[in-house]
Amino acid sequence: MRRDDGWHRGFAEPDLGDEDRPPPTPRSKPGTTGFTGADDRDVITVTVDGTGVVADVGVPPNWRDWIGPRELGQALLTAANNALSGWLGDMIERTDLEPGLSTTTRADALDAGGDPSSAVARNLMAEIGELFATVDRDLAAYREQLVRAANVTAEAKGSNGRIHVTMAPGSVSAVTVDSRWATSARYTEIRAEALGAFRAAGRQLDGAGTVSVPASLARIQELASDPVALCRELGLSRPQQR
Repeated sequence: MRRDDGWHRGFAEPDLGDEDRPPPTPRSKPGTTGFTGADDRDVITVTVDGTGVVADVGVPPNWRDWIGPRELGQALLTAANNALSGWLGDMIERTDLEPGLSTTTRADALDAGGDPSSAVARNLMAEIGELFATVDRDLAAYREQLVRAANVTAEAKGSNGRIHVTMAPGSVSAVTVDSRWATSARYTEIRAEALGAFRAAGRQLDGAGTVSVPASLARIQELASDPVALCRELGLSRPQQR
């Protein structure tokens, strides 16, 4: 008669499970194709590409050794948000946080010849007056658009309807999984279902969080980007000696 020795595994075989465990994955790490985030137990992973779109989901064959089926949704949620957090952090680092300190050269700037009463200077002053007359209204509208874009959400399911994802631009707010299905589903099925749900939600959000800068504000930024050219065009600098 075969004896069930399962009762002594915690004492005689304390490390056998760890031998098959995947190596720990940092909560968020950069890669060649984007950023990968892991859940709190470093079992489930989600990778986003350089545009913040979910590109892959990692589910090891023995994931149930560390995560119960009812915990799978939270694990996917945590992994996805850790990946997106890394991507957003990288985006912020790449963005100039002090645009006022950076300048560009406006090659098309006209020269008023040092005469503030010239047609060139008068035309620019008239344009600046019109810009400031509309910029407050445009900024208010821009602010409303940003708020609406930040509150856009998308909901989608995988092809089999077993995993449901709710996303906003740059974050995932909920992931629910059919735990009865997850109890017996193959890890490859879970990966495909989760990836399909993330991608379907991402397609709904495509472009939803994009808001264009108002033309008036963009023009003011353009003029301010080259102070030397601005002074020359307003006739506030001496004409260049030839």
